[in-house]
Amino acid sequence: MITIVTNPTTIEFNIHTKNLTTLKPLCEEYETTSNTSYSYKKLVIEGLVVVSMNYRLSIFGFLCLGIPEAPDNVGFKDVVHGL
Repeated sequence: MITIVTNPTTIEFNIHTKNLTTLKPLCEEYETTSNTSYSYKKLVIEGLVVVSMNYRLSIFGFLCLGIPEAPDNVGFKDVVHGL
């Protein structure tokens, strides 16, 4: 697994894959909860590249004050940008 982290205001990507030498299909996972009901391991064994992202939550992602200094819905914008 590779985790790309730059700073708190950017999106974190988790990339799951086996050792690949050719291009493979990509499966992006979007979860709305931290409790997942399935495993990505079978997908990786089958040759898929699975990418999940961690986006801003709570007041850091969805607080809306209506002022330029605190933009609204940045968590949703993280998801759109990540896709």
